[in-house]
Amino acid sequence: FVLWLFLSIDGMSQKNPPSIKISPNLLKEISKANPKDKLRFRITVIGKTLPVDINSPVFSPQYVFSTGVFTVFTITGILKDVLGPLLASDQIIFIENGSRKPIEELQISSLDLSVNKINQVHNKYPKLNGKELVVSVKENKPDSADIDFAGRYLTTKLSSKNSSSHATIMATMIGGGGNSWHLGKGVAWGSRISSSDFISLLPDTDAAYREYNITVQNHSYGVGVDSYYGSDAVLYDISVLN
Repeated sequence: FVLWLFLSIDGMSQKNPPSIKISPNLLKEISKANPKDKLRFRITVIGKTLPVDINSPVFSPQYVFSTGVFTVFTITGILKDVLGPLLASDQIIFIENGSRKPIEELQISSLDLSVNKINQVHNKYPKLNGKELVVSVKENKPDSADIDFAGRYLTTKLSSKNSSSHATIMATMIGGGGNSWHLGKGVAWGSRISSSDFISLLPDTDAAYREYNITVQNHSYGVGVDSYYGSDAVLYDISVLN
């Protein structure tokens, strides 16, 4: 099966080489899988609709995200049935693992702003505190009742229903007010803190960023290093440019 996969890739049009379509991590997963295994794929297509041979209830297609130029869907199917059509379609530009889940990084117990001299900036330029800035923390929801965010937590429709201590620590490092302890004073301690659920790893919509005036977003989680310029990178590039 692995030999068939690479022969298929080698035989495809060089206009849109399928080997570039598939993320390296997914390629490894496919090489170890049984042809009869059912896998979940995340695919990025040019335009707003799926190719006809993929847009079937058999593959349980689900819409994820759209820029207007590109659209992301997830599909689930038997490997031997779905891989051929995915590779053959010029409309499909990225094929990635559709079952990736973000994992929060290790927690920290203190914040030392002297390492990069942020404390000196606070001392010399006290007005440089992030006031009027809205920072989004993309993961689970921080403790919005924490005294260090008193009066500065912005509730939005983007937030996760699940709270975590890790999200609270990240939000404190960014914009904690130092009300509970002096080491809880964040870099931009005058900023407003908001939250965005990382159940979807793709960007929030441009409309949402504008609605809540979010210009900075923090991502502190891991999903595995893929070394691949895929849909995540493209869509975040487009989002930042917009």
